[in-house]
Amino acid sequence: MSSSIPVPVVESLIAHTRALGQAPWLSTTEGNLSYAHLARALDDNTSPYADTLYPGDQPIKDYVLSLLRSAAHGQFLRIGHDPAEDLSQGSLHLSTSGSTGQVRWVAHRWSDWWMRYPLRRARNSGAMAWLMAPDHIGGLHTLFYALSRGIHLVRVEPSHIDNLRTAMVQHRIQTLPTTPAHLFGLWQAGFFDQTWPHLRLITYGAEAMAPALRDQIATLQPQIRWKETYGSTEAGILPMASGQQPGVWKPLFPWKLKGQELWVQAPNGAWIATGDRAEALTEGTLRYLGRHQDRIKVGGVLVDPLITLNALRNDSSVLQASVSTPDHPMMGKVLEVDLWLHSEADPLAWEQSTRQRLSALLEAPYRPVRYRFHQNSAMNTRLKSSIPQ
Repeated sequence: MSSSIPVPVVESLIAHTRALGQAPWLSTTEGNLSYAHLARALDDNTSPYADTLYPGDQPIKDYVLSLLRSAAHGQFLRIGHDPAEDLSQGSLHLSTSGSTGQVRWVAHRWSDWWMRYPLRRARNSGAMAWLMAPDHIGGLHTLFYALSRGIHLVRVEPSHIDNLRTAMVQHRIQTLPTTPAHLFGLWQAGFFDQTWPHLRLITYGAEAMAPALRDQIATLQPQIRWKETYGSTEAGILPMASGQQPGVWKPLFPWKLKGQELWVQAPNGAWIATGDRAEALTEGTLRYLGRHQDRIKVGGVLVDPLITLNALRNDSSVLQASVSTPDHPMMGKVLEVDLWLHSEADPLAWEQSTRQRLSALLEAPYRPVRYRFHQNSAMNTRLKSSIPQ
């Protein structure tokens, strides 16, 4: 395949990494690599390029070096094991199933990709944790963002909380990019009960955050700034300005709403339906409502489950919530909810008061018929919430 980015960009990237010299670039359980080590790998024109990668097939440092060599030299690269045909357009190909479960491939031109990550030297940025999957758009964003700014990246498997504690101390991590589900797991494990004086910024995305969860963590770690992120496999991670509350932000990218579905513009100018729901507020801000859920009929009434979910998620005792829509022999469908409450909340008393509150707030078809309370958190490989089995 021919190169899709001009050689001067490659030369600039090599110069960027050489200038950083022996500064730490990537720390893993296998050891530490400097920016000088990366510069030598990028300047290697003798080794063959990998055309297919998957992080589980090799050590993470080897995966990253192969990925960045292909990216630097504009080589065709497919990330994922899923079957693929006719991958002729673009240079980077990522597989995604989104919320449908049907695998599809998304192409990115390296020239467009690098435009999102202009090379610059960060000032007093400290180390950044790398938690999200390295084949996921969020994990790839963390990798390229850190590289473009000369940041020390520390790879930690998200389920290994003790390893994260060790890395926080050893590398003085200042930035923690993750998701609400992972933050909830850390909060449950007592991670935030310990003082982390070097931690300055938590960035979060991939799903909606319950305000009560952020408030709990902010109380324990008052020095932290918060930044919400938004993106998709098709569009990448998009620029935005976070609001004071989770889910309220100002897009700094082209967008439009069709009904309540958010559409964003790709680098080639095409409009992409994100499958996410939002509502327009004042002065160009949006309120993120969550991933689209199909409307259902409850006793003949058309019901939007997101209305119920957001009514619960904004409760001061709710740290996480999800809504399911099982079949019902008489009603067609009904709403059931899974909830994780603050430890000080009594589930029985909370359910009684919530049923009363929702009876005044929502029409009967929107009210859950069953409440399930959980103590242990669960998440999938993309660090999104799931129901414990």
